[in-house]
Amino acid sequence: LQDPGPGLSVARGRGADRSRVRRPYRFADGHRAFAGHFAATESLEIATDATKVVGLTAGSESVPVEGGWREASSWIFNSRPINLPLTMNRKPPRVTANVGTSVVLRPKFAEVRSIIKYDVAYSGVSQFVVRLPDLEGVNVRIEGEGDGNLLKQVTPAPEAIEGWKEWTLHTQREVLGPVAFVARYDIPIPEAGESGIAVSVQPPRLLAAAGAAAVVSAKGEMTVKADDQWSLSATTEGVDEIDVRELESLSSDASLAYRYFESPNPAAVPKIS
Repeated sequence: LQDPGPGLSVARGRGADRSRVRRPYRFADGHRAFAGHFAATESLEIATDATKVVGLTAGSESVPVEGGWREASSWIFNSRPINLPLTMNRKPPRVTANVGTSVVLRPKFAEVRSIIKYDVAYSGVSQFVVRLPDLEGVNVRIEGEGDGNLLKQVTPAPEAIEGWKEWTLHTQREVLGPVAFVARYDIPIPEAGESGIAVSVQPPRLLAAAGAAAVVSAKGEMTVKADDQWSLSATTEGVDEIDVRELESLSSDASLAYRYFESPNPAAVPKIS
């Protein structure tokens, strides 16, 4: 921000900044001082080179800022020339996620459905990477969720790693804000033995690859539903059992419910007898 002469001008980047020069203060001895405030969106990091500031003093008064803007700096001047060098850099993406995995036990297979809801802040991204269990003979289907389906292409990794396969989800454009995908697959249920039937289910792992978005935090829920004719029990790892009435993202129409936080590898193993 530089003083071109009698007034002030602001060099504006694309959606980058707003500035305000308020009416001058009048002090008891008659001299005047102007106060200015610089606001920016949350997606920008603002830096000032103090060694190049001319004619300005840091102000202490703040002003309310609306519409997703925040106050980045406040300053006072009472003489010219002035110079306020500002550097603006867009913050890297910050991605959080909420995962809801429901398991419905059918007579011959377990129907698994995972809804992955991302929320992207600061900068847009166009790739998301998830890991799903690599099960022999199981067909995985991944689709966009919601009215604004942004999914363009799904690319599976050529090889599985330690029982998991990576899937890269490409969107039609860079996403900023919420976006959701759903993964579906069916796990065959073996014939019942004397000790019943055991089925192991794990929700997706969310991660990043080259050029994709890193997930900084995630939470998830899991539910298991079975017919009344079955007696259902489970052993778990990395999840907390909750009452179905505590579910936030999944239907409460379930037999068992679990919740986990920031864990890339929770698991629930229901046993039917």
